[in-house]
Amino acid sequence: MRPLVVAARGLSHALDYSGRVIAVACMAVMFAALLLNVILRYVFGTGLPMAYEIHAVLLPWLVSGGLVIAAAHNRNIAITLLPDLLPLSARRWLFVAVQCIILAIAVSVLWTSQPILRASTFQTLSTLGLKQIWGYSSLVYAFAGMGVIAVCDLLRLLVRDPAILSGDTVASFS
Repeated sequence: MRPLVVAARGLSHALDYSGRVIAVACMAVMFAALLLNVILRYVFGTGLPMAYEIHAVLLPWLVSGGLVIAAAHNRNIAITLLPDLLPLSARRWLFVAVQCIILAIAVSVLWTSQPILRASTFQTLSTLGLKQIWGYSSLVYAFAGMGVIAVCDLLRLLVRDPAILSGDTVASFS
């Protein structure tokens, strides 16, 4: 089972890395657009009209990247009182149940968001000329990433990878 554990860890690590790249790129572009817009407004009295719309596309991607990073590190918002009180074997089964719930939520969000995604292909941002699907597609990335990470964590829990119970699923990558 060792190759399965290594593959699951590697996939979680790759998703963590992709989330980091997306988050940093989005922050850099949004900051640069905002800074340039402020400078142009104060120097020339007018800014870049696209600077107001770029956030409609990039902010959802920034949030999605953060969600995937948090899921990869098992650092989503959680109350850890119950797992801390349980013995290791019961804690493992609690984590299995939690990962199943996360997977079910991710799949249901992906399934129910299809009408919104289809509708967003017809909506266009006025200044940029981009379709809204570019922003809404971050929903697919976030929940598909969280679902894949949940499957990886489930596999690691079922094969009794001891590193998964330590809390940080990516830090234990080797």
